[in-house]
Amino acid sequence: MKGLPRMLKNIFLGLMALMLMTTFFGCQKSCSVNCLHNGTCNGSTCSCPDPYSGYNCDTMCTLGLEGYMCQTPSRNKFLGTWAITSTDQTGNSKSYLITFTTNPYNLFTNMNYFNQNSSYPIICTLTGKNSFSIDQTQQDTLAMNAGVSGSGQLSNGKLVINVYENNNVSFFATATKQ
Repeated sequence: MKGLPRMLKNIFLGLMALMLMTTFFGCQKSCSVNCLHNGTCNGSTCSCPDPYSGYNCDTMCTLGLEGYMCQTPSRNKFLGTWAITSTDQTGNSKSYLITFTTNPYNLFTNMNYFNQNSSYPIICTLTGKNSFSIDQTQQDTLAMNAGVSGSGQLSNGKLVINVYENNNVSFFATATKQ
């Protein structure tokens, strides 16, 4: 019976040591990358604020480019088909598909079929890695006559779009890439 208290003491000390090691080494989250310019670490990659890019946010890219050595067009994340739900200022809501296609200029992309309108594309101008504006003066004649303007912001896989027509009709829309 004399050895039992000593054995319990050793077990207790062993468990305490294991708990301390787990606390200091096993549960401590660390970043394997030093993210510069207020970038945030996500395990082994950096999420970089505009206009920075690169492995550790050490590269300043020109507007419209991002990624390693600024070789990826920012508009690429918008290209493709999106499921969208838009609501006008009176509360009427509808769901449909839109597409973003390339434009001859890297800072632009074309949004097609917004509000189920196939008459003209809406030309979107990149304003950051994940955002664009819809400038009335950049539109083709039909869209310009409709007074199309607005903006879009991509965050966590959701695209939020605000479109205004002739300053009296507005749409708030959310979209998810298909």
